[in-house]
Amino acid sequence: MGYESKIPDFKKELTRRRIRTTTAIGEFVVATAQFLTPVDTGRLRASIEYRADEEKVVIGSNVEYALYVEKGTRKQKAQPYLTPAVELHTNQIKGIVERYMS
Repeated sequence: MGYESKIPDFKKELTRRRIRTTTAIGEFVVATAQFLTPVDTGRLRASIEYRADEEKVVIGSNVEYALYVEKGTRKQKAQPYLTPAVELHTNQIKGIVERYMS
């Protein structure tokens, strides 16, 4: 009777789950940030996107004024949309992790 290691299968499944988890987090945070984004023309809201891999998810915008809306300037009050999309929804994000990693 021979021994067959299940480690490669386990690693594949773990990788698959981690990618699904970061993707789900990215989709959730983008949708939440879009909901919270102040709208003038809609360009900023439409530009919010994510990139997910096995290790992390990066969420942001390529619109040149995105940071100024999030953080504010001397002349413009901050209107955060990305930070609260994460910080106010940590329980939901934890739930996504639990759902996809279990």
